[in-house]
Amino acid sequence: WSRILLFGAIQALQIITFEPLLLQCNLWLLAGIALFYLLESGERTNALRRILRVGVVGWMFGLVLAAVQILPTLELIPRAVRGAGFDFDTISSWSMHPIDLVNVVVPHLFGDPYTLDRADYWGESFHRGREGYLVSFFLGAVALLLSILSFLSPRRNLQRTLLGLTLLSLFMAAGEFNPFYRGLSEHVPGISLGRYPSKYFLAGALALAVMVSLGLEVLLIHEARGSRARRGVLAVAFSGLICAALGLGMHAYFQSRPHNLEAWIESMADPKRAAAKNFPVVASQLNQSLRASGIFLGLSSFLVLVSRFWEHPRMSPVLLVSVLAGELIPANLRVVPLMSDRDVEFVPEVITYLTRRGPNEIYRIVQLDSPLQTFSGIWAPNRSWAWRIHFTRMSGQPMYGIMSGLQYAVFYSVDNLNTRDSDELYGRAFRLQGADGLNFLGRLNSRVLLTTSEIPYPGVRVMAVLPTNTDRKLKVYWLEQMSPRAYFVSGVESVHSHKEALERLSQPDFPADRMVILENSGVDTKPGDEGAGNARVLSYQDRRVLCEVDAQKPGYLVLLDSFYPGWQAYVDGKEAQILRANYAFRAVEVPAGKHRVEFSYRPLFFYAGLALSCMGLLFGIVSIFWSGGPNGFKAVLIYLKSRHKKLKAKNGLLA
Repeated sequence: WSRILLFGAIQALQIITFEPLLLQCNLWLLAGIALFYLLESGERTNALRRILRVGVVGWMFGLVLAAVQILPTLELIPRAVRGAGFDFDTISSWSMHPIDLVNVVVPHLFGDPYTLDRADYWGESFHRGREGYLVSFFLGAVALLLSILSFLSPRRNLQRTLLGLTLLSLFMAAGEFNPFYRGLSEHVPGISLGRYPSKYFLAGALALAVMVSLGLEVLLIHEARGSRARRGVLAVAFSGLICAALGLGMHAYFQSRPHNLEAWIESMADPKRAAAKNFPVVASQLNQSLRASGIFLGLSSFLVLVSRFWEHPRMSPVLLVSVLAGELIPANLRVVPLMSDRDVEFVPEVITYLTRRGPNEIYRIVQLDSPLQTFSGIWAPNRSWAWRIHFTRMSGQPMYGIMSGLQYAVFYSVDNLNTRDSDELYGRAFRLQGADGLNFLGRLNSRVLLTTSEIPYPGVRVMAVLPTNTDRKLKVYWLEQMSPRAYFVSGVESVHSHKEALERLSQPDFPADRMVILENSGVDTKPGDEGAGNARVLSYQDRRVLCEVDAQKPGYLVLLDSFYPGWQAYVDGKEAQILRANYAFRAVEVPAGKHRVEFSYRPLFFYAGLALSCMGLLFGIVSIFWSGGPNGFKAVLIYLKSRHKKLKAKNGLLA
C-alpha cells in the first residue's frame, strides 16, 4: 500500500503541474518500466496483474489528490483558448530539426542565442527565425560512447526498453520534420494541447542517461563475460578513436582555413539576418566545439581501450565519469545567461508611480507595445539576452506577472490559458485604429496606457515619462473617457449571439453610459436615459465586491469584471441572477431606489476538488499507517486490545 500510494502521490504532482508533452513523456517512462518488469518476470500473468493493480490504484489515488487542481481546470479549459487545441503550425513550432542531432555531440553548435543582437548565433533558419526551445541538446561524446557500450550489456530487456524510449522520443521530437506528426496531432487526444515537440527529447535524454550507466556496468563486467564481450568493447573503443581523429582533423582543417567554415555557416544561416552576424566569431566558437568533442571522445575511447589491461577494473569507470563531468559541466554552464536575480527581481518605476500617484479609482492598464520589440540601446553590463527581461519589466509589460495588484485590461498570455473572451477583446482592441481603438479600451475600464511611442489623438494626456534603460522613454498616458468599474444604466440592447455582442460593443456609436448589451436574456431592447442613477464601489476584494446603487428608475448595475462561473450576486441580501453583459462582463437587475449589491466568489468546482483531495490525503495517511508494520495503526490496536484483556483478567482476580 505504501509504495502504491507513494507512486500515486508522485503522479499527482505530475498532474498538478500538467505540462501536456512532459506528462506524455512520463506515461511513456511508466509504460517502459512496466514492460521491463513484465519481460523480466518469470510469471507474466501475475506480473501483469500487479502492473494493472499498481497502475489503476496509483493513478486513481493520484487523480483524487490532484482533484483540487483538476476540477477547476475542467471548468476553465472549455473557456480557455488552449481548450480548443492549437492549429498544426502552432503545435509543431520549435520542433527538433535533424541537425539538432549533431548538437547532441557538438556543444553550442549554433553559437550563443542569448545575446542582445544575436550576432553570435546562426540557427534561426532551423528554428523558425528564433533560438531553439531547448537551447542545447548537448549530451556529450563521452555519454554517447557509453550509451553505445550499453548494447553489450547482458540486461537485454532493459537495454531494449531504454532504446525504444529513446527512439520514440526522437520520433515525436521531430515534430514538423516527422511526416506522421500531423496525423498524430489530429487523431491522438492530448497532442494538440501541447506545443514545442522538442520537449519530447527530454524522455530520450533520461533513457540515454540510464544507458550510460549500463555502459559503465559493461566495463566492470566485460572481463568476466568472455572473449566476445572483450572484442565488443575493443571495437567500440577503436571506433571512438577513429571518430575522434576525424573530429580533430576537421578542427585542424578549419583552423588553417577559417574562411571555409565561415562560408558554410553563412550559406546555412538565415539570409535576412546575415548582415547582423559576426561569422568569424561564430566559426571560431564552432571550431572550438569540434576540438573539445574530439578531445573528450578520444580520451574516453582511450580509457575504454586500456581498461582491459588494468589490474584495477573499477579505475576505468571512475575516470570515465570524471571525463564525462569535465565535458558536460562547462558546456552547460555556458547555456545559463549571466544575470543575477537582483537584476530582474525589482519593482519597476512605473509600478511605483501608479501605486503611489495613480488614479484613486479602480482602473485597468494597457501596454500598447509588443513584448517582442527590440531597441538598439538596451543598457546591459554584458551582452546577455536576459537583459530583455529587465527591459520588459521597466516598460510595464505584463508578460512576467502582474505586480502590486495592478490589473491589465488586454494582454497576450504566453501559455494561452487566457479565456476566449479576453483573447477576442485583445485582438479587437489592437485591430481598431486611432480614436475608435481608444474608445474601445475605455469601455474596458482602461485608464492608463503605457507605450514608448507617441499617441497623437485627443482624449489622452501624458502624466509621466519614465526611464527604461533603453534609447526610449516610457510614457504614461491617462485616457480621459473611461467607463468606471461599476455604473448604473436604465437602457438595454438585446442581442442574440456572443459575436453580435462584441460587434456592437466595438461600434463607436454604442452609448455605453446609458445602455448595457445583454445576450439571450429575454429582455426587450429599450433606450436608456442620462442621469437614471449612479453606482459606486464600496469594497473591492479578490473574492468579494460590494457596490451601492442609487437608481431613479429600474435598470442594471454593470460591473466590468469578468463573467465567470462561481460568482453569486445578492441585492440587499437576496440572491439575484448575474447576466452576461457587454460581451464579457456582469450585470445585475436592480429596482428603483437605494440598494446594496454584493458579488461573492464561491467556486463550487474548487471546493469539490479540495474536499476530494483532503479525503484522498486522509485515506492515504490512514492506509499507510494501517499497514505500516510494528508502528502502524493496526499494531497499535492489537496492542491496546491485548492490554485490555490483561486489565480485565487482573480486575477479575482482584474481585
